[in-house]
Amino acid sequence: MAGIETIILEAMDRFPDWIYAIAGVIFIAGGVILIFQVTRISNKFAKAVGREDRIGTLAEKNAQLQTELKSLENIQSQYDSSLNEWSIYLQELKNIKETDDDKFHLSVHLIKKLVNAVPNNMISNSGSNHRCALWMYNSTTETLEFFTGSAQFPNDYKDGGRALDINNTAGGRCFRKSESLFIDDVTEDDDWIPNEDSKSHYNSLICIPILNWGIMTVDSVSPFTSESRDIINVYTDLLTLVIIEMYDGAVQSTSTHRLRWQI
Repeated sequence: MAGIETIILEAMDRFPDWIYAIAGVIFIAGGVILIFQVTRISNKFAKAVGREDRIGTLAEKNAQLQTELKSLENIQSQYDSSLNEWSIYLQELKNIKETDDDKFHLSVHLIKKLVNAVPNNMISNSGSNHRCALWMYNSTTETLEFFTGSAQFPNDYKDGGRALDINNTAGGRCFRKSESLFIDDVTEDDDWIPNEDSKSHYNSLICIPILNWGIMTVDSVSPFTSESRDIINVYTDLLTLVIIEMYDGAVQSTSTHRLRWQI
């Protein structure tokens, strides 16, 4: 092996200088070409990776837009449903205003329909649920007494076993100050008092005053959307109009004192 190396070295000693010069140029040129090729391949790889990143970003954006689209479609569906129902309720209210027969009970019937319709027309996340109630002010006891509520309320509410203190509850504050309350977490409200007998998991609350008559409340497991608040406000306006007709019917009735609580 050493002999072969010696022969090679002796042969290289006999090469003219120009051969080394040419070999050096070829080596340098080859290195430049190699660097160029490596750089070109690296750039192609970087572009490919960049395209993959952009594709991944676009896929995420597409998924986000699909979610937003689904949410908007849900909102549109809820608005369409509410608008259709409101047109029916307005026609019923028109009929009540134009009649002189049994206006009180017709009004009460429509009030109950409106209260039960509210939870079904809320725009919310999947799994959320709501309940709605009317509370009438009793000046004798200075409380807001449960007047009627949606099906989600237990029977002990409907049997007259529930009233809100006018001074120490969120509903009482709403009525006392005549201002709407939108509370995302009732446990953070200064007037919130836990009901140890209640097994419900409602955490959010909306209270809206109705003239000097009382209030409407809507409970929710999760915070209300802005669209749900809009729908609730419209239902409150409708209920206000129907309550006015109910009292007009009570005035016309010869048994107002007995009719007042028949709901």
